[in-house]
Amino acid sequence: QLLVLNLRHQDLLCRLAGDRFVVLLPDTAEQQARQLAEELQTAVASLAHKTRQHSERLHLRASTAVVMAFDDDAEQLLKRLNLGLAKAKQSLPRCA
Repeated sequence: QLLVLNLRHQDLLCRLAGDRFVVLLPDTAEQQARQLAEELQTAVASLAHKTRQHSERLHLRASTAVVMAFDDDAEQLLKRLNLGLAKAKQSLPRCA
């Protein structure tokens, strides 16, 4: 719901697998897509919740990658997206 609330009317949010989502941004320049990805990361990072068992406060974070779709088929596009996400996750600081 948080992601949907931070998207434009013409954007489409899809669950890819588990905790992975894809946002389709029609007619969007790469810089604008990167800005929106950063805004979504910030929105997710502002969330926290307490666990039921230990009442620990869990903070959430998101990794984002932006890939532009030109003449790619869906398989090629998802492959590039997964590579971009793997690279983004490598640059995140490790949690203790």
